[in-house]
Amino acid sequence: SAIVHLYRGELDRATTWRLRLDGTTNWAIITTAGVLSYSFGVESHTHELARELGARGHRVAAFALDFGAGLEPYSVATKEHEGVRVTRLAYRFHDHRALADLVVRPRASAALVAWARAEKLALVHVHHASGHGLALVPALVAAGIPVVMTLHDYWPLCPRGQMLRTDGAVCAEAESARCAPCLAETWPHLMPSRGGEGRGPLGEELGRDDARTAAARTRFALDCLLSARALFTPSAATRAVAPSSEPTNSSRAGSPWAVQRFPQDEHFTVRPSGPTLSSGTK
Repeated sequence: SAIVHLYRGELDRATTWRLRLDGTTNWAIITTAGVLSYSFGVESHTHELARELGARGHRVAAFALDFGAGLEPYSVATKEHEGVRVTRLAYRFHDHRALADLVVRPRASAALVAWARAEKLALVHVHHASGHGLALVPALVAAGIPVVMTLHDYWPLCPRGQMLRTDGAVCAEAESARCAPCLAETWPHLMPSRGGEGRGPLGEELGRDDARTAAARTRFALDCLLSARALFTPSAATRAVAPSSEPTNSSRAGSPWAVQRFPQDEHFTVRPSGPTLSSGTK
């Protein structure tokens, strides 16, 4: 569609910047499903990125989901595709009982960490965490594995991904009071007012309050992003939304987000404040 072509065009310069690499590394790409298989969106982007990294002498491994029927949940299988080792985790969202389950998948995180250690990775580049859960970012960091992430959409802020409500209205930021009825329409089985578990990402009891449930999910998701060494945004519009909904990580002093514009480049990174951190540029 025209939207897909526009999206891919917008990512072209961000891809060019990320490919300015001159040292051989063991590099991993994490995405949702269909990596190296489909011809649109994040899948197309990761396919081309993996291929180019391989051409530049880097050893690239990919980790994605497998939605195939009849597979043992959380089992993994690895195949080679165009010089890239692609490992797939069998998962079909079968055990989601609460909105928090969108961002916390302990078994998925454990499988990913085990895979990353076995691959002896120098860096993990997360392109989408849907199905894996954003808790994979701090889990990898805790295992001593550096992580960067590209925000291809607004999924950390909006579980629907596009900051677009079911009634067609566009959201400028994540407001729990507005998120709650929209999410209840989208995933009624995950919202406490419709029978979902009133459980937060940290196991906290939230009762039957949909707004509290939505707010807890967003806070946790953004706090997970603080663990990444760098967050890449494909456009100024995407960059503008992230700082407007700040995480509530009490261990961070001052503003939790710092925004950097790279010289002669229209694309930006959004990252936790603190010392400058390199990510795949050396």
